[in-house]
Amino acid sequence: MSRLPRPYIPLAIRCMVATRQLYEKGINAGQHARREGETLKELLARLLWVLFGDAKLELHHTPSLVNRRRKRNGDYDPAANDYRHLEYMLEDAHDIETRVRGRHGQHSDLALARKNKRIARNRDPKHRKVKIPQRKNPWQKKAATGGSGSG
Repeated sequence: MSRLPRPYIPLAIRCMVATRQLYEKGINAGQHARREGETLKELLARLLWVLFGDAKLELHHTPSLVNRRRKRNGDYDPAANDYRHLEYMLEDAHDIETRVRGRHGQHSDLALARKNKRIARNRDPKHRKVKIPQRKNPWQKKAATGGSGSG
């Protein structure tokens, strides 16, 4: 299957992700609710400031879109914009998890994609190598068995 285009993540979903991360860190998200007249963009900027300060951030899909299963209609499972499977990460940490190593020493996202592709290719009967049995040489002597021989 070809790769689906990466969908746009709406600001409302991004704010839900940041709010969920506040709860996970134990910060009272009620204090940081949307204020009167505040746009979603301003709310998101304020929530991310509380979480990470002035650091550069990237939104990370967990599991990555490359490694998600696909439904028959072509959508990702879980959906690409599901706020429970998104998280903001520092730019460097996101790069490491994508290219170098995953969480807790697991494979990186790209290495896992390569591994799954290799496994799928090896399961495909068209690409499977068939081992051809060798013919026995009629002139070759049988190996001594060392068992009880008649004698």
